[in-house]
Amino acid sequence: MRNDAVGFFWDDTPPPKVKKEVVKRTPPAPTWLADDYLPGLEEALRFPVHVMSDAELQTAQARREVLVTDDEVYGNYFLAMFTSLSTGSVAFVEAHGEQAPIDGAKLRWVIANFATVGFNSYKYDMTINALAAAGHSPANLKVCSDKMIVEGLRPQEVLRAGKAKRIECDHVDLFDVAPLGGSEGGSNSYNAKTSLKTYYARMHGRKLQDLPFHPSTMLSPAQAAIVRWYCVNDTHATAFLHRQLGEHLDLRRQLSDQYGMDLRSRSDAQLAQAIIDQELKRVTGRWPRRPKVGQSVGQVFTYRPPAYIQFASDELRSALHDFATTEITVGPSGHAECPKLIRERTVVIGGKKYKVGMGGLHSQEKSQAVVAGNHLRVIDRDVTGYYPNLILKNKFTPPQLGGTFLIALGGMVDTRTNAKTWVREADERGHSKNDVKYLFMVATRDGMKIANNGVFGKLSDPFSTVYDVPNMVQVTITGQLSLLMAIEALEAAGIPVVSANTDGIVVACPADRYDEMVRIFTAWERHTGLETEETEYRALYSANVNNYIAVKTDGKTKCKGWYSERGSAHNSVLSKNPEALVCSDAAQAYLSKGTPVADTIYACNDVRRFVSVRVVTGGGVKVWGDGHTEYLGKTIRWYYAEGIEGEIVYARTGNKVARTEGAKPLMELPADMAVPADVDRGWYVAQAERILRDVGAWPAEAK
Repeated sequence: MRNDAVGFFWDDTPPPKVKKEVVKRTPPAPTWLADDYLPGLEEALRFPVHVMSDAELQTAQARREVLVTDDEVYGNYFLAMFTSLSTGSVAFVEAHGEQAPIDGAKLRWVIANFATVGFNSYKYDMTINALAAAGHSPANLKVCSDKMIVEGLRPQEVLRAGKAKRIECDHVDLFDVAPLGGSEGGSNSYNAKTSLKTYYARMHGRKLQDLPFHPSTMLSPAQAAIVRWYCVNDTHATAFLHRQLGEHLDLRRQLSDQYGMDLRSRSDAQLAQAIIDQELKRVTGRWPRRPKVGQSVGQVFTYRPPAYIQFASDELRSALHDFATTEITVGPSGHAECPKLIRERTVVIGGKKYKVGMGGLHSQEKSQAVVAGNHLRVIDRDVTGYYPNLILKNKFTPPQLGGTFLIALGGMVDTRTNAKTWVREADERGHSKNDVKYLFMVATRDGMKIANNGVFGKLSDPFSTVYDVPNMVQVTITGQLSLLMAIEALEAAGIPVVSANTDGIVVACPADRYDEMVRIFTAWERHTGLETEETEYRALYSANVNNYIAVKTDGKTKCKGWYSERGSAHNSVLSKNPEALVCSDAAQAYLSKGTPVADTIYACNDVRRFVSVRVVTGGGVKVWGDGHTEYLGKTIRWYYAEGIEGEIVYARTGNKVARTEGAKPLMELPADMAVPADVDRGWYVAQAERILRDVGAWPAEAK
């Protein structure tokens, strides 16, 4: 309370804080666990999909069809499902009963004679299939499954205990290829960080469905039929994901041929590591060794600024001093522990705040609209090859590799530059895109981009051959300080910086000062050894530095964060849940073309632009207005409808899932993707207007 809160004629004592009462909710009755819960039984019994006979299966093998595979394991039921990517027909091996025999010969033949695709399958499904082909019963397979999933045993340990060997096969596992799905650094998890159901929802797959019965259930014949049909839907989801990842898989096939190793199931980070190791071996003649686990834990070091890092202002000089004198420790996880003095540091340049630390630079603007005009140009300058070039220019070398690291990385950067130039010139000449050399150069360009950018990430990976925490910190802090030098120079010249983020700066440049701005960047490039690329905008509308809509000079929009349907990983729809995308569509149309938001929303008749997707831990349940409940699953999808009462709640707690008032579940999309008649378009108009307010583009009186 203030000292002057109470006086002779006044009493400004603040009212006592009343702790908000937390209403403990009651979880909904788990009707989905009852014995009579049989979702989709009628369709499951019809099983409306063609099942290949043995003769048809042999014909499919002769045609070299690729099969999508998935297993289901219960104590009294086993199923190995195979769905043709080209025809959609299925074949399966199943067994009912705890000790029921499994047709191991057929299972082994299919796996050995077809190219197969799965999700999270190499460790799990292929291990279970090997055990099943070796004669294990469904009951034994359930025990083995639990040993991997529950107890965390490695596949080779389970195979060894079960006296089985992995079946030699041509198999691609999409688990690591998909963004945010894979596990790095030797993780032994069998559960994807992003589930297949979530990927399927992000791709707007038709039907979202959880495993209908708990894995510990002893299935009745009806339940087994439902699981069989559920498994077909899972293979459809995998096939959908396979198509979505087509370019990534093509790249991995090309690189597999170039490097003489199977890279088809590798994540970008794993792909980068494989290429780095190959290039290091090419330079040294031997494979690099991984560091001993934990050898850097407890290491204490300080940041060493390159000589070119220099500032004019006292505040930035003070920040540089703090960075260069604060001790940093490698923690128990093998990663740098960021000291408070660095973690919470902000600097002010030209009246604007910038957050600095162990990661990337972030300006602190909010609800900002910067619009170009006759006297103002909005210029975005991004540093090209930021992290790889910072490493090369400053000779940040892991001590275990010495100068060979820089030779290898320099060769990788040059190889990408040359391949990029070759492909661009070939495109200008109209070169055939099916030519072997063209495909080779495209793979080289894209593969080296992944590898070059991956080098930085691998500096902080305790399982990588290039692991080196001090140099990882050297890269991140040097990058931030380098950008701050450019910002300081621009602001000192009276050219305002309106946004900065990791490797780029956006400038509100007076039109008559453009040449001076170019000279400042040119001097900065000469000073740092880095280069920048320029993009000009008609306008930049930002809720904050990570969430914005930029309108380019050609009228096209560039979105980030909340307003983009693509996530940062892979720049892909696979790395972000859709959330009422029509609202962002309407905001972009308004900002780039002046189209009223209502026009965009009322003209849209694609339900995929209206749905929202969310992952609900433990599962979501729709509680309808009349009190009855509907179990939805862990990945849920809905749209906002008129006249809908009730909400979606967490199955375990009964607490409301955020933003689900008025939500109508849509776990299966209509075949024609048409918008339902009861969609509440007014709700979407209001949300689009809210976006415009958030980015500073809506009139003040409308707030």
